[in-house]
Amino acid sequence: MKTSALPLRLALLAAAATALAWFGWLMLRQPAAAAVEDVLVSCPSLRQGCTVDGMRIATLSAPSANQPFVVDIVAPSQPVLLFEMADMAMGVARFTPTRRADGHWQAQVGLPVCVSGSSAWLMTIEVGGKRYQLPFTAAARGDAPAP
Repeated sequence: MKTSALPLRLALLAAAATALAWFGWLMLRQPAAAAVEDVLVSCPSLRQGCTVDGMRIATLSAPSANQPFVVDIVAPSQPVLLFEMADMAMGVARFTPTRRADGHWQAQVGLPVCVSGSSAWLMTIEVGGKRYQLPFTAAARGDAPAP
């Protein structure tokens, strides 16, 4: 007597459909990723600093592409700093500030010098589920630092 393979095939198909339905149900139950809010910040002088959403951002010296400078931030939690050229794709430089005894977060930043002489930069500060974007100008090689 020859047994039919149809019941076995139907059982395998039912098992696969059940597994697929279970996987789909699990995916629907996953919480959606929190949206990150981008905030564009106008800061006429990073040296003088600016305040946004209770966070204070300043540099201890004028930003320069020919020497390191320190970014000082007063924020509720540890920020992450990202620097990229505004008008040229040269990659992203990432810095993680350290906490000082006075509660400020500081990072020493070194920006590369662009051979084209461009000095337009974008600093992004990621903190508290937001990204604060600050366009600024850094003194290029041989230039006097910007105020």
